[in-house]
Amino acid sequence: MKDPRLQLNHMLNCIESVRSYAASGPEALCSDRMTQSATLWDLTQITLCARRLPVALKAKHPEIDWSALRVLGRQLMDVFREVNFERIWWIVEDDMWKLAETTRVMIEELRAD
Repeated sequence: MKDPRLQLNHMLNCIESVRSYAASGPEALCSDRMTQSATLWDLTQITLCARRLPVALKAKHPEIDWSALRVLGRQLMDVFREVNFERIWWIVEDDMWKLAETTRVMIEELRAD
């Protein structure tokens, strides 16, 4: 298996990007197609990276709902599903800070090993 730090670093970069897109407010996300596309791309990347992390590493961090992240990834990749950008806004606002914080902790834990 590849070094999980690669996945974690990519996740963190994508989280920071998503948070920067959200800084413009919910109106931009709900109305600007380029912001929507960039947000969906990075959220999909986050879910793919999370899926590739070792189970044992995720088990050390139950503060993250890994199964909900997996479900979100499946929903985002369903090209026939209509995306609710208000829901995406709340995910970014409510969940990304915690995921970013946990990702940073996981990277530090792996550096210490």
